Amino acid sequence: AARAGIGRPVSMHMLRNSYATHQLEAGIAVSAVQQLMGHGSIRTTGRYAHVARHQMPGSPIDDLDI
Repeated sequence: AARAGIGRPVSMHMLRNSYATHQLEAGIAVSAVQQLMGHGSIRTTGRYAHVARHQMPGSPIDDLDI
C-alpha cells in the first residue's frame, strides 16, 4: 500500500471488494462474480454492482480487425 501511494490502511477484505467491483466493471456477469466470490446469495454480490461504474459493453464488431 505504501509503495502504491495509498495512505489509508488496506485489508484483505478491501482487496476482495475491489476485485469484485473491477470484475463487474469489466463486464463479468454478476452470477459469475457470485461464484468467484463464493457468495451463497446473488443479493450479496449485488452490493458490488451498486459501487461499480457501469459501462455499456462494446459490440463484438468493435474487436474485428477490418
